[in-house]
Amino acid sequence: MTTRDLLNEIFALKYFLSPVFASSKGSVSRKGPNNARASPARNNLGSKNDQGSPSSSCPENGPVSPNNSSENGPSSVPVSNLVERYKFAPCGHLLAENIRKEWVRSCVLRREEPAFVFSQMEDRGSTADAITNLREMFLATKELSNGKVPFIVASLAREYDNGIMPLSDCSMSNGQGGMSISDTSMSNGKTSMSNGHSETSNHNPSQNETEIIVDDHEWRHYFSPTELTSLRGFLFVTPSCGQQLFYHWQSQRKYWWRKFSCDPGKISVSEDAPNKTVNIQIELPFSGGSHQVMETIVNHGTGYFEQLEPGQRDAFEIKDGRKKCLPYLIESKLSVEAATLSLLCESLSRRGERQVMRLHRKLAPYKVAFLNSNDDELKSLAQYLYENLRQSHIHCLFSPLDAGLKSPTSIESQLSVNDRLGVPYSVLIRDSALQDGLISIRNRDTTLEEKVHISKLNEYVESLLKNS
Repeated sequence: MTTRDLLNEIFALKYFLSPVFASSKGSVSRKGPNNARASPARNNLGSKNDQGSPSSSCPENGPVSPNNSSENGPSSVPVSNLVERYKFAPCGHLLAENIRKEWVRSCVLRREEPAFVFSQMEDRGSTADAITNLREMFLATKELSNGKVPFIVASLAREYDNGIMPLSDCSMSNGQGGMSISDTSMSNGKTSMSNGHSETSNHNPSQNETEIIVDDHEWRHYFSPTELTSLRGFLFVTPSCGQQLFYHWQSQRKYWWRKFSCDPGKISVSEDAPNKTVNIQIELPFSGGSHQVMETIVNHGTGYFEQLEPGQRDAFEIKDGRKKCLPYLIESKLSVEAATLSLLCESLSRRGERQVMRLHRKLAPYKVAFLNSNDDELKSLAQYLYENLRQSHIHCLFSPLDAGLKSPTSIESQLSVNDRLGVPYSVLIRDSALQDGLISIRNRDTTLEEKVHISKLNEYVESLLKNS
């Protein structure tokens, strides 16, 4: 499967996402040659990520073309394949939200160090804004942790690329470098750029065209929208233990990605420079084994603070024993959009003619789907069980009906829809359930069914999800 085929299949899954392209009415430009490849989340701090990393988002609207995906209307012709942002449909929104929740759980809730979450808007106005934002978060967290390090600042922000060079691209001679998490199927892709702008495609699809034209050298645009949601973790520690914690954080983040990958063996780590820039990457099923950066971990050391003016530098001082010093800073960052699209690309597989989205159970938008039935009694029983699971805060749904049909399609057709949506478990309620109370739970990945009594359904599903 080519890059073009895979992305077209992803965007044709109408419940996930659709890209909004730069158009002639509101095109977005990126200044400087380094913007030809974007990092997972645009760097506010630290050393530049030389390998770059596409960012992506998984919206859930139907098949799209550059024309009909633009909010400026059909008359707004896209100037290139440059993606401004993504529009999320229900499944894509839930998938992106689950990624965010699992990131917070890993980087905040389950950390040994005190960790605090900040939510902010970033317009990428200037490097001074980045310093101000970090100082405000640092001082608030320092106070909440009684002035002691280590502690973690977690930042959730909506970022807008307005062409201003990020702080990490400025002179950082004292920086200690960084690490990136990336996809191994993409690093060899080349983006055709001219003077910092994408070359305009001569292809002008009709308004009703449902296929996105993705050139083999332009797929990176889809992983680097100019508007993205960034997840950043800033670990402040004493200089004496900084290097050790950098490697420890790197190991933990690699394990986190392997946990949610369909094929953990395709998650790897590479270094741009020893102890400085490291890429954690995932190999996607296209682009000839190249790498796509998923997350970047930057080893700033104390260099970031040493370059500041004395007045700014004093605000970041900490105590190490009886002496004052500047903290050692480690930063991790990822784009929700890049993570979402990459996981969708990795998870999409085929079982014969059937598409299967093999998303991890914790990330799957819906955990359980109930098959529709023509029988009123079976439908009522399914509705009752559905409501019980929802009261247990388990996302579930009835298998969507085909458009224009008033009655459910065959069991196989409904299961096929559930597989495309990435639903791990489908509940089949047959006529015998009205007598013996037994229903079948079908596993998406194995296609095997297991009998469960209706009184044990909630308990059984909760155990499946808890042990995933």
